[in-house]
Amino acid sequence: NLDILRRYIADESVGLVYLDPPFNSNATYNILFAEQNGSRAAAQIKADAMTTRTNTNELILPVVHMNGTSKKELLEQREAVYRALRNVEKALCQMAPNGRDYYVVPGSILQAQAQHERRLAAIAGLMDEMTKEADGIYKQGR
Repeated sequence: NLDILRRYIADESVGLVYLDPPFNSNATYNILFAEQNGSRAAAQIKADAMTTRTNTNELILPVVHMNGTSKKELLEQREAVYRALRNVEKALCQMAPNGRDYYVVPGSILQAQAQHERRLAAIAGLMDEMTKEADGIYKQGR
């Protein structure tokens, strides 16, 4: 609120204003603010537009900063996900298809094995992402 800023914040006392809008809300954040009288305000928010990335394989890392989730918590979150995925991987291995469960339908064991391998590969891919994210977070400051 510009009125509050003018009344309670001394001139030239703020070096940077960081806005963290609720992203993924389908709202446009490139907004011009107006004065109370309706005239155009001098300040303008130029929030980073949430653009669709062209490389969907690009790993997007959270940024460790003073007002965000702590580095420790970000790493703990990835570790928890990794441990959960490891348990899923173990459970999938225990339920691996075997011939005695598929012998009644010719050829179905091969399809079941291929399906099982796809599932394991998906879990391995997620585990790899968690490792890369944790590594990227660890290398950041704070």
